[in-house]
Amino acid sequence: MEMIPFISYPYEWCPEQLKQAALLTLEIQRQAIEAGWSLKDASAFNVQFIGAKPIFIDHLSFEPFKLEPWVGYRQFCEHFFAPLVLASHVDPLLASQLWNSVNGVDLWVASRALGNRGKFNLAINIHIHQMAKRVGGGGEYRVISQSKNSQLAIIEQLYHSISSLKFNLKSDAWDDYYKTCNYSQNAETFKAKTVAELLQQYSPKTVLDLGSNTGKYSNIASQYGASVVALESELSVVNELYLRNTSSSEILPLCIDLCSPTSSRGWANSERKTLHDRSNFDCVLALALIHHIVFHGQVPLGMVVESIASYGQYAVIEWIEPDDSYALRLQSRNANQLQEYNLHLFENSINKYFEIQSIHPIPESKRSLYFVKTRGLLINSAASR
Repeated sequence: MEMIPFISYPYEWCPEQLKQAALLTLEIQRQAIEAGWSLKDASAFNVQFIGAKPIFIDHLSFEPFKLEPWVGYRQFCEHFFAPLVLASHVDPLLASQLWNSVNGVDLWVASRALGNRGKFNLAINIHIHQMAKRVGGGGEYRVISQSKNSQLAIIEQLYHSISSLKFNLKSDAWDDYYKTCNYSQNAETFKAKTVAELLQQYSPKTVLDLGSNTGKYSNIASQYGASVVALESELSVVNELYLRNTSSSEILPLCIDLCSPTSSRGWANSERKTLHDRSNFDCVLALALIHHIVFHGQVPLGMVVESIASYGQYAVIEWIEPDDSYALRLQSRNANQLQEYNLHLFENSINKYFEIQSIHPIPESKRSLYFVKTRGLLINSAASR
């Protein structure tokens, strides 16, 4: 039995991930119908990702086929079709914001948000606009007899419609990131080489890449056999990272803002866990990250270091001096709300939550890599949540 390395949720996925999860669900329903069975629900939470590959995990969702409408049809439209159509025809960020923690996107809300967009698309009219009218005000559509071929035709129509959806998510951040950062070629080569050597030396099975951006270091970690979760706050970058790594089964990109990470949700706030509660990684990468959170997110430096320690057992943390040109740029943007930020405070925080294994100054820069091990007490407390 294969274990899922990390549990993720649909509201953390990019549109392309939700699209692949939708197509998988439809393909399973098609095969189930042909075998005399049917899915009794179509929740997006029934799908998880191992790297880039969607996996169906709820094997108790099957029931004998009946000559009536697919019982999971409305839920499929709410969890998959409506948010994907909104992401394609309106705005991917809006689709993400409208996602309810349990119920997907309300069809009436989706219909109103779409307006006249896609009005000549038969699938959108049937599965969003007409469905919204049928279930408006909390009602339900009338159950009528529906043949096997009719159900298969609906599945085929949804599959074709979703397959054709495109998402306008190209971001300048992808192409510009390494052009605008202030590493020299020697510095960048040294940084990549050092991270690779540390990963090779330690051989972690699971890696969390915080603020992964284009995924350069996630790819390095995956090359050494690690299962990698890459977190990035910009949806367009996550979408591009997923598309560029579909051939890799080792990298799972997720759209999560570290200054406001996923909270617990659902019944009694216990159905869906926080990011911290799901995290017990062998190694955490926090590269060119902490100055962003301190200056842009206005989070005290000590709390940033403590948060990194709660995610896993080892970490590679990049320290950037306050007079680094990029750090100065961030400080100038937040001049009226500066947090305390200096090497003394950083190392005091490191020593509080970690044991330093080695320090690697990056040549031709004001930056250093700290390879650290979380202190045992904190590892145990994080693992027991």
